[in-house]
Amino acid sequence: MHPWPVTLLWSCAFVFTVIEITNTTFGAMTLSFKQMWLPPLLFAGFLIVRRFSLTLALLPHLNTGMFLTLAWALLSAAWSPLPGYTVSQVVAITGVSMIAIAFSVVSWRPGRFEDVLTTTVTTVLVLSLVYAVVFPAWGVHSESDFSLAGSWRGITYQKNSLGQVATVGLILWTYRMLTRRNSWQACLLGIALSVFMVVKSRSNTALVAATLSCMMMFAILRPALLLSGAARQLIFVSLALVIPVVGFLAVATDLLQPIGEFFGKGGTFTGRADIWREVFVEIAKHPIMGIGFSAFWGGEYSLAGNIIRKLGWAVPGAHNGYLDIINELGLIGITFFAIFLALHARALGQLSRFDRPRFALLAGLFLYLVLVDFSESGWFRPITQTHLIGMYCSIEVSRLLLQRRFALASHREAQRP
Repeated sequence: MHPWPVTLLWSCAFVFTVIEITNTTFGAMTLSFKQMWLPPLLFAGFLIVRRFSLTLALLPHLNTGMFLTLAWALLSAAWSPLPGYTVSQVVAITGVSMIAIAFSVVSWRPGRFEDVLTTTVTTVLVLSLVYAVVFPAWGVHSESDFSLAGSWRGITYQKNSLGQVATVGLILWTYRMLTRRNSWQACLLGIALSVFMVVKSRSNTALVAATLSCMMMFAILRPALLLSGAARQLIFVSLALVIPVVGFLAVATDLLQPIGEFFGKGGTFTGRADIWREVFVEIAKHPIMGIGFSAFWGGEYSLAGNIIRKLGWAVPGAHNGYLDIINELGLIGITFFAIFLALHARALGQLSRFDRPRFALLAGLFLYLVLVDFSESGWFRPITQTHLIGMYCSIEVSRLLLQRRFALASHREAQRP
């Protein structure tokens, strides 16, 4: 099968996550979601059935933590105040993995992921640049709120969405320069475009996360570090320990508020600390099992209505993906998600043994997504850019490991007398 249909499928899925906020807030219950997402989801299902044997071979390599988290989310419908809605949201978010699996089993080749993602992200950035310049009434925020006024959103639904697209573009173009995938002139142009759009969207927090990711890729690739297995494990263990500690300090204490002030976010990280305090109160009401997947946020008349009225604006989420998971799926759910992250880190360690360039890219994206989820709800939210890229990165690692197994089996077969 020609690769362009599934390439277009994945690109459309990415674009859908950044142009329509109702998909991420109200998900599968909205008419716009059904109109936009049902065709690509059905097409993904068709492709998976068509390549069913390869899909079955891929399944053992997929991240068990992903299945555990999705299964627990579905089970939470049993105690969710909105059981039908919870089920529909699980179905919607599962579709993201279906699209990623379809992309990985139809006309797949090493490197197609970064090529397609780079092309899609750069296209969104170029269109956003043109849109903001030509149609500033729609491409630039006109709200009076200091965190939004004058910031660019381009063709995306909000400045934070454009900022995340731009920071992903920065990571991708930096990777392509480090690995010489393109000429240095093209890479510098891509980096300049990405940085410019980050600045115009005023997404300073995402820029810091992307900078750390680029530094990680540089350390791995220039010069290539000869890391032992123990050194790789030490790096991942350090990240696993440092990131949660820093996140806890940012969310639950005032120690990191000067950092927020330095980046123009105010002492409360643009009001995020106020949201976090209210969410902690809700978590205390159902700490073990959570309130139910996607059953909390949903407008003034939802369970989050008290928080929305108290804060005085339409809060769509906790602005912290980990707090949202704990609130909706409890400590059990966040444990399953931690298993997902740990298994993904282990798979990256396995990948580093035979494909250092893609290990650098996928590790850089992994670090970025984990960090940015402290300020924006992304992981296991229906359906966000963070979750889409995160799920694809996970499945891409699984596909690379499967391909390695195929290559080793072929080599052993060739060595037989």
